[in-house]
Amino acid sequence: MLSVRRRWHWRTPLFLVFFLAIGGCTFNGGTLTALATHNVNIPAQPLERGVEGRDCIYFVLGLPVSGSLIPNLQEAEDRAIAQSPEGNAMQDVALYMDQTWFVVGSSVCYRVRGDIVRIAQQAPSAVQSGPGVRQ
Repeated sequence: MLSVRRRWHWRTPLFLVFFLAIGGCTFNGGTLTALATHNVNIPAQPLERGVEGRDCIYFVLGLPVSGSLIPNLQEAEDRAIAQSPEGNAMQDVALYMDQTWFVVGSSVCYRVRGDIVRIAQQAPSAVQSGPGVRQ
């Protein structure tokens, strides 16, 4: 009986390591229309500064009660931009992920803070040029 216990003793941690090594997940936390790692000059009309938007997921006893398992970055951005009816973009944006614990639950939120701007949209040109385009 003792020999059977010793044999499984080393296999159990090995099985757990193998199981955890192959497990994983991917999620889409939102979609960004534009993103730059350095300053880019975009002709934009500033409208409001320091506007915040957030999207949160709430858990009670470890179970999600708000319909989704992951907060959505795009929802947080849309809520911020909606605070200025003429705005259609944000610049100088800071992204935060907040986690709060309650007595019987918790929340996870994406929060964006930045300046609302209006980017002038150009009408598509009627004449196109390039390979494969007849003129």
